[in-house]
Amino acid sequence: MKNKLKAFTLIELLVVIAIIGILAAVVYAPFQKARAKGRDAKKVAEMKSIQTALSLYADSNGGYYPETLTQLSTSTNFKLPASANQTGIFDPNKYNYNGYKRNIDQKVIGYHIWVHLETASPALDGAAKCKNVDPAVPYGCLKGVATDFTYTGTTESQSGMNNNIDIWFTNRIHDNDQECANNLGYCIYDLKHD
Repeated sequence: MKNKLKAFTLIELLVVIAIIGILAAVVYAPFQKARAKGRDAKKVAEMKSIQTALSLYADSNGGYYPETLTQLSTSTNFKLPASANQTGIFDPNKYNYNGYKRNIDQKVIGYHIWVHLETASPALDGAAKCKNVDPAVPYGCLKGVATDFTYTGTTESQSGMNNNIDIWFTNRIHDNDQECANNLGYCIYDLKHD
């Protein structure tokens, strides 16, 4: 008696491949969102470590802050995260830093650090929600008259226009996932000290 080998037909194989493809597509979107949330959690944690380093710097320097993140790193041996912006050119996906230097004595008395998040994280509820440095504007970052201060750190937009970052902070009311993905001006996690 001959043994007949039973094999899968081509149609059966194609059905199984199609099912696997559909399952992969269904799982892919939530997996990507989970990865984005993980990146955001890392950004928030690193921002808080920068804030702690800034506080330690101020404690050692009479209550004044560094002009740049590079100055913070070199004077305190604080290892900046790889995503820290040390170029002075605005980049929404890096940790941008502004020191607010008083023109009268050239001391940096406050700061603002920020980064764009990819999803509407609960951390956004604890953000400073600065719009700009003008104290006349609600949610201004700086107390005092804006003309009495000079930006340090990130002072140029990507187009090279000086001190044009305030435009980026004009709309801070939309922090939902759709806005996060489509507009770098939304979903900003920022911390300040003034």
